Amino acid sequence: MAVENIGSVQPFSAGVESVNNAVTRKNGTEFDINDFFKLMIAQLQNQSIDNTVDNTEFITQMAQFSTLTQISELTKSMQSSMSIALIGKTVSISTIGADGLAQTITGTVEKVSFFNGQPYLYVGDKYYEFSQVTDVTK
Repeated sequence: MAVENIGSVQPFSAGVESVNNAVTRKNGTEFDINDFFKLMIAQLQNQSIDNTVDNTEFITQMAQFSTLTQISELTKSMQSSMSIALIGKTVSISTIGADGLAQTITGTVEKVSFFNGQPYLYVGDKYYEFSQVTDVTK
């Protein structure tokens, strides 16, 4: 006896493509909750009849993603606070010069500006990323 298809089944490669499209990142660094839901939908759409997705696994993944998001937000908040606390302090900044060699610039942080949620310190006549600070004095 022949068994006929109940619905259309996509080959696995189509599912992989859907998952890859679902997790395309906006700016190359951030994976937000919408991306997580797109990935979850792609997983549900491409599950096998023999091997369905476990609901408790989704709940676990969502809890882990939520924790990771909160840690990321806490890190950004701490960087912002630390950057502002550096105003008026003398810092050493590690950077790459025009000649391609590493150099250290020392100066006083005059102000802090934020771009895309990242703090930038104004030292001398130029902005530097917070992550480039290697030493703080006074």
